[in-house]
Amino acid sequence: MKGEAAADRGLAGTLLLCALLAASFLAATAALTEGFGAWTFEELRRARAARGELAVPAGLALRDERGQVLRPWPAEAAGPVRIVDFIYTRCPGVCRALGAEYQRMQALLDGPAMPELLSISFDIEHDDRAALAAHGALYRADPARWRIAAPRTPAERDALLRALGVIAIPDGRGGFVHNAALHLIDGRGRLRAIYDYEAWPQALAHARALAEVRR
Repeated sequence: MKGEAAADRGLAGTLLLCALLAASFLAATAALTEGFGAWTFEELRRARAARGELAVPAGLALRDERGQVLRPWPAEAAGPVRIVDFIYTRCPGVCRALGAEYQRMQALLDGPAMPELLSISFDIEHDDRAALAAHGALYRADPARWRIAAPRTPAERDALLRALGVIAIPDGRGGFVHNAALHLIDGRGRLRAIYDYEAWPQALAHARALAEVRR
């Protein structure tokens, strides 16, 4: 009898430990997946953007297609609302789709409270001033509505990508695997929403609404 009682107590202890471990696992999983609602990194990134947790680094400076320093979000004043994508000009696939969508949006930007478009290349080793300008010419980018730029140094690039959760991984063939999305960033540099590039009409409508609020 004593042996059976000891065995029962051992089994009960094991079951209790298993239950505690399972509860801990579920709690950790819930925390990491936004209450089981987001199971991919991109879903988590978009949830963080919706909560206003992501923003560009303070004082961010870029070099644009004209070789000039561009400060899209100056610390001293709020700038315009922008729709931002991350590209590299040699990209043969999704970046071209993004360029086509930007062409469509550019044609619709008219009026006193319009957002601006900004394409940022993360391939700073290859995308110099000439490459950025050629990319703009390919899609007939109007600098008054659509700017094309790149970080000035690897450190500034890495800080920007990290701050917004953007992924750009070399694919081993000279290109990159990267996020293909439209980033809606307000005048203070806060990432307000992320849209699939096919949803550019919704992104543009949201950007217009934010721009109207600024007036």
